[in-house]
Amino acid sequence: MLFELSQYTPAAGLPDKAALAFSRVRAIIDPHALGIWQPDAGSGIAPYVSLSAWHDFEHRETVHQALREDREWIESSASLTSCEHWIVAPSNVAPEQIGPTQTDEIYEFRIQEVANGSQAAAGQSFWDVISREIKRTGGRIIGQFDIVLGPNRPVFVTILAWSDYTALHSGWQYLDRSSECAAQRDSEMAELGRSYFDRPAQWLMRSMVK
Repeated sequence: MLFELSQYTPAAGLPDKAALAFSRVRAIIDPHALGIWQPDAGSGIAPYVSLSAWHDFEHRETVHQALREDREWIESSASLTSCEHWIVAPSNVAPEQIGPTQTDEIYEFRIQEVANGSQAAAGQSFWDVISREIKRTGGRIIGQFDIVLGPNRPVFVTILAWSDYTALHSGWQYLDRSSECAAQRDSEMAELGRSYFDRPAQWLMRSMVK
């Protein structure tokens, strides 16, 4: 199984053409999507983000080629200033099944670099400690992914789901006070003199109905 994280950014002043381009993405690419999101808060994120699942590279290429050859896509794709794609792999443990996306949930995307040489340890610390504490707060873990191929590669993309903003804020307050998370941070400081993870870029998203 191959996972792909994509984001599409429209040009200003071409709403009709951009709407047509997005409609072709939704018709051809998004039937393979596990989730489709639009931003609710945060900067530097495109207004259309999706996570797709492919059997393999050949399956992905077949579907993307169908989009490239689509007449309406050819006519409208110039209305998008960028279409960025990252091939991602689940970090250490396979991601939980997303299942039906829920439009009333807040989805939190966290993009992080890690200390040199600590990628495997950082992923393991997430699944051994942080993920367990997130679940205790009622947060839902969609997955944590390594970027395998793509532009400006970040190291980890973590996708979480919260019932609302109150749950998100109280969840992270709980993690800040968690003795298990504190012990993990102390262990990392003793080992490296810093945390495994850099401060994340955070995007808060709403699910779009497929």
